[in-house]
Amino acid sequence: MRIQDYQNKEIIEKNPESKASIYLLGNKLSGTLMSLPSGICAAFKDYVTDRTVTVCYSSNFKSDFFKDLIPEEIKRITDKRLGMKTQALDDPLDDLYPETIWEYILVLVNNKHWIAVKHVKKDKFVCYDPDGGKDSDGSTIGKAIENLRKGYVISGLYICI
Repeated sequence: MRIQDYQNKEIIEKNPESKASIYLLGNKLSGTLMSLPSGICAAFKDYVTDRTVTVCYSSNFKSDFFKDLIPEEIKRITDKRLGMKTQALDDPLDDLYPETIWEYILVLVNNKHWIAVKHVKKDKFVCYDPDGGKDSDGSTIGKAIENLRKGYVISGLYICI
């Protein structure tokens, strides 16, 4: 299922007053088709693979810009339809990375733009920005994104694959 199809059918049509619907429609009016984690998880669920998806969020993310939206998303991500995992992080993902098993990560920046990151080896990450098709690398996720574009601020929401 396409991300936008899932979001229209499962979020906007089913509950147009939800925080997620309001967020999606507000971004659409400004010219951005935003993909929420549940939409990305739905698309991934329909793609045959042996990889698992975990949506991670920092504790400040949950209490900041998306404080009312993230509980809705957690419910959708972990429900029977999607059956994915979520994980709250007390530390930035860069601090935890040596202990993790994820090879690919989607990182939300500026609260509405996803950057793709690949963990290449112990101290090397490569990121790709679909807005303009640029890539960069760095010794941490944060450094790779900083090398990509100075104005990007990591929002604290990650889709780890």
